[in-house]
Amino acid sequence: MSQAPQAGAPQASTRCAVVAGPYHSGKTHLFEALLHATGAIHRKGAVAAGTLVGDHQKEARKRQGSTELSVGMGHFLGDPWVFIDTPGGVEFGQDARDACLVADIVIVVVEAEVDKVSAAAPLLHYLDGHNIPHVVFINKVDHDPAPMRMLMDRLQAISERPMILRQVPLLEGEAVTGYVDLVSARAYRYADAGPSALIEMPAGDPGGAAREELLETLADYDDVILEHLLEDRQPATAEVYQQFTETLRDDLLVPVLLGAGALDRGVQRLLKTLRHDAPAVAVAAARRGFDGPGEVAAEVFKTMHAPHLGKLSLARLWRGSVKDGDHFGSQRLSGLYRPLGGKLDKLPTATAGEVASDVWRKPRPATWSAPPRPAGCHGRRPCPRSSPWPLPPPAARTR
Repeated sequence: MSQAPQAGAPQASTRCAVVAGPYHSGKTHLFEALLHATGAIHRKGAVAAGTLVGDHQKEARKRQGSTELSVGMGHFLGDPWVFIDTPGGVEFGQDARDACLVADIVIVVVEAEVDKVSAAAPLLHYLDGHNIPHVVFINKVDHDPAPMRMLMDRLQAISERPMILRQVPLLEGEAVTGYVDLVSARAYRYADAGPSALIEMPAGDPGGAAREELLETLADYDDVILEHLLEDRQPATAEVYQQFTETLRDDLLVPVLLGAGALDRGVQRLLKTLRHDAPAVAVAAARRGFDGPGEVAAEVFKTMHAPHLGKLSLARLWRGSVKDGDHFGSQRLSGLYRPLGGKLDKLPTATAGEVASDVWRKPRPATWSAPPRPAGCHGRRPCPRSSPWPLPPPAARTR
């Protein structure tokens, strides 16, 4: 394995997490919760009111489902993050795949129903084939979820990488009230607002068997953990966390987390996992062929038409910095914006790791002159009948 940065160390560059998954798995609600938790928005929107950041297009509000990429930037514990929400419909699959290519990590969102998990198979196969680090977020885990063992078996059947469960839910009747973190061996209760509250571990150690399975999986990649298990000793928590960071960065394992994005449940735990375990920008840059020193390097992953602006490109900056007015060959950067859903804020400078909206213009040559007029045409007067480019007869024009 390559040398890893210290887990949880502050990151100077902006990392990018893409939210992807099957249609109606709750991606946009999770995207909204991530933006709210990182300070990008002050209040979460609602589907009924048509105020979700990810559904800013009229067609998306009508369908109540995303129809194009949505981007937002926030900060979590001092680290800058860019989140990209992708549409789940198969007709928009290429947009989702292109966004995943420029991500540092992908959050694969699936529903807590065994029959619906298999819909994520094409996406997981794509991520595995391109060595893109990813985590699975089992969404809508708030009431009577499917048994975790059945969900994990189905996920493992559609993934080339070993799936490793990070949490087990705590149930009161049919309601999910909290979870057990299998790495720290601590229990938490969901709060209506804010982070989950630490509680006493319930009787019977509900996460004991799952934790043993987690450690046995990690032992395949770490001799220290293997030695502890052979000696019937518990490895240090710091060693387990470090191994999670290394295996995720190298796309060897896929952590599986739980939550309910619409209720803000599991969002803080997901953000902490991203902060500690997501690779640095340099890892994705090397995967895309932009490693090492050099000139400014950016990758466009989506081009669209914006009213009053024209052709607008979404690009991830891998190296260096750019500012409005910079020239690249025959192209001039005539607009640089930070997107938040359908809103564009003027951005003076973009640095490595950021995702920016760019407007490009091909500058007019210095020796530009008006094109020659057809022979027989003068100024604004209509061309005479003797023009070599006569108009067709009226009957032909109306057919």
